[in-house]
Amino acid sequence: MTAVLVVSSSQRRIRSYGVLVVLCALVLFCASDYGQSRLASLRSTPALSEVTVLGAVPNSFAWRLYHWKLLVAEWAERPLLGYGLHTSGSRVSPWGADAHNDYLRYLVETGVVGSLFYLALLGSVGTSLYRRVRGRRPAGTDRGLAFVAFSVFCAWLVGSLAGNFITATSFQYGFWALLGVVLGLPEEGEASTAARGRRPPGSRAETEKRVPAERDPRLPP
Repeated sequence: MTAVLVVSSSQRRIRSYGVLVVLCALVLFCASDYGQSRLASLRSTPALSEVTVLGAVPNSFAWRLYHWKLLVAEWAERPLLGYGLHTSGSRVSPWGADAHNDYLRYLVETGVVGSLFYLALLGSVGTSLYRRVRGRRPAGTDRGLAFVAFSVFCAWLVGSLAGNFITATSFQYGFWALLGVVLGLPEEGEASTAARGRRPPGSRAETEKRVPAERDPRLPP
């Protein structure tokens, strides 16, 4: 999300500061005890063949790879419509665990048909947000909200590759509320049309409306 905000910013100074903040955060993470332990765990990940064939799962990343392999095998038995909503963990997974991949989750639960609808929904949301981010309106509160919503949306897409964002209730409530606010903002064409329709009191057009034209005395009463 931070990367999207930094890259999308139109001010070079903000982009420079943003890159510096991201680099500092990465350095601090790698230098911390928790970061060192996570990196050591990733370094101990076995080869992909050992994970998928032998089931070697020494860390969460290897476990995800093995879990996804099992889910794909189950999906192959019902590829078109899947097993139904909320079944990837309770009925399909051998551990009763969530898929930890929202795209694979929908593929297993709703099949190819449901996955296409899910991807169409994401594409529609992403297109609408991108139109507002790339609009020609001057930077301000409206465009800032669009930047935030678009960055959160991109974070959702990336996080869904290894997480369960679709069932994160607090995140979903917050994102869709923010999306509703952003999509309710007028677009460039709507804003300019509304501005042209509002004329200040005392303008020439308003005066012409209030003062009737003089009657030609040559016309009969």
